[in-house]
Amino acid sequence: MTDANPAHSQDDEMAASGREEDAPVSDALSTAARMMRTRTAALLAAEGLFAGQDVLLLTLGGERSLEVGEIAERLGVRAPTVSKTLTRLTEAGLVSRSSVSGDKRRVAARVTAKGRAKLDRIAEIRTRVERELLSDFDAKDERRLRKLLRKAIKTISLSARGEEVSTHHDGDAGAH
Repeated sequence: MTDANPAHSQDDEMAASGREEDAPVSDALSTAARMMRTRTAALLAAEGLFAGQDVLLLTLGGERSLEVGEIAERLGVRAPTVSKTLTRLTEAGLVSRSSVSGDKRRVAARVTAKGRAKLDRIAEIRTRVERELLSDFDAKDERRLRKLLRKAIKTISLSARGEEVSTHHDGDAGAH
């Protein structure tokens, strides 16, 4: 197999040399997230979906209608990005759009029956990728990983909001 993506060869090199143990945690998280996104994108492509469309469909859910602005806010992207993605999903028959309360400037989207079927496939893909990720973990390691990730997410969220973050290190975070 050729290395078309230099990032993958760097990841493989780090793993082979054992240097990943010395790499910053943020590098390891970024690498794991990128690899999961790449794997998920490949499986979504087989379903005719592009990366990002799955998240938008999941945000809409199977029943509820949401306005473009609300979708954009939830996803942390700009409204034009949502509109472009909705256009593709509408063309594929996965989403329907309509004006809100007769105001043609405000548009809401809803998942169609075909889109709900795609949501089931998206859930299967996400479950498959997670199973692949955790295949070498025992139940205790999996629980510990979830706990540590929740803690990291909480900490970075507080920091992003400008709230004080404790810098106290208690050694093994899973020992509590």
